[in-house]
Amino acid sequence: MGDIVLTEPIVIVGQQVAGEAAKTRKALEQLIKKVNTSAFDIADLLFVIKKNGYYEGYPTFAEFIKTLDLKQRKAQYLCRIVEVMNAIGAVREKYEPLGVAKLREITSLDVDGEWVNPETGAKTPLKDFIEGFIEKGKDLTLEEIKQHVRTLKGLIGENNLVFLHL
Repeated sequence: MGDIVLTEPIVIVGQQVAGEAAKTRKALEQLIKKVNTSAFDIADLLFVIKKNGYYEGYPTFAEFIKTLDLKQRKAQYLCRIVEVMNAIGAVREKYEPLGVAKLREITSLDVDGEWVNPETGAKTPLKDFIEGFIEKGKDLTLEEIKQHVRTLKGLIGENNLVFLHL
């Protein structure tokens, strides 16, 4: 018998699929990073517009937002993120890796408020907790941050919010 000559390289299907999966995941991660970066760019610009009153011709910042192709609530929390981060002196490179969802929860806290420990009565500025979340937030899940924020707001125990679905 003669030798078999292959004109096509031998491909093991599992490796080919794994390679495509890895390539596709990398492309997806790059797009997500661009979306997140864009969200923070939008947040920075919204904050500048609000802070400097660059919504001329509109009675309020909220009226200005309605003219954009952006949901009003999203514009509000993006602007709030930058507002709170500026209030505590955090730079974007430090807080951006946490992502919008975690920062949305963290910045729902009153930066000028304080938490009173129910056991000791000791008062701690919420600013300190916000700074701590920025430092350690990458290691916490969104659910853990939500629970900590609820505790700081006093929304636990008998004050816990209950949702009724109709």
